[in-house]
Amino acid sequence: TFPGPLSNGDPTVTMESFPTVPFPPAAATAIGATSWTSLRKSLTARLGPYVNAGKYAAWIGVGGQNDIEFENDTGASLYATEVEYAAALRTLGFDYLIATTIPPSTGYSAGQETNRTDHNTLLLADAEGAFDAVVDIATVPGLDDAESANYSDGLHWTGAGCILAAAAVVPYIEAIPGFKAV
Repeated sequence: TFPGPLSNGDPTVTMESFPTVPFPPAAATAIGATSWTSLRKSLTARLGPYVNAGKYAAWIGVGGQNDIEFENDTGASLYATEVEYAAALRTLGFDYLIATTIPPSTGYSAGQETNRTDHNTLLLADAEGAFDAVVDIATVPGLDDAESANYSDGLHWTGAGCILAAAAVVPYIEAIPGFKAV
């Protein structure tokens, strides 16, 4: 599932700003409760069909929560996983990669919260140069507190939370040649 309600989840709300860009719902290839490590295994089958579907192939990654919460990844190991994922996306043919930081969750232990913030610091610095841009959604007012009304359960966004996340991501998509929001 998506980080929010399916009918108005983050990918759908984000792409509403680009009505002339083809965006089949299947392109939002999230799989609920699945880590980047697990998603890597099915990357080609899930995303391969979309690489040559248009002028540019752009990937916007929102995730990492399961890597922190269920796999107990450290910030460094999660960033390394994302760098490997980005390399595989480039090999597949993606032109632009936009990553996002991990917002807070009420489900994290103190150690997992440290791993989340360590990861975000590493991702924002992106010392490996794996991404064309990194959006710091963890500091977006309203998404920076998992107990806010923009979260349905301390992890997943409400429709209003999806709107906040989309507003943060859209300017980065607009920086891709040929994209313009309405």
